[in-house]
Amino acid sequence: MNERDKHYGDFLSPSLINPKEVAAYLNAVMGLGDKDALLVALRQVAKAHGMDSLLEDGTPMLDSANKIMCSVGLRLSVPQMTLKK
Repeated sequence: MNERDKHYGDFLSPSLINPKEVAAYLNAVMGLGDKDALLVALRQVAKAHGMDSLLEDGTPMLDSANKIMCSVGLRLSVPQMTLKK
């Protein structure tokens, strides 16, 4: 199989071992504002770390998302924004 035919998940999974890559990936997906895309991204991160907590038809609770993040050395946080006057 050549690189062009490689499944996207096979390409993505090794990069999701690095916490910095996971953070960048999840931040980018969260920037889309698409709940379904975030669920797919969380499933991909969980799968890359050998976790099966997110089923294809299941919706994770906040604690599931937090467990996935903690397993790769990240934590959920809300950045402080400067309000426009």
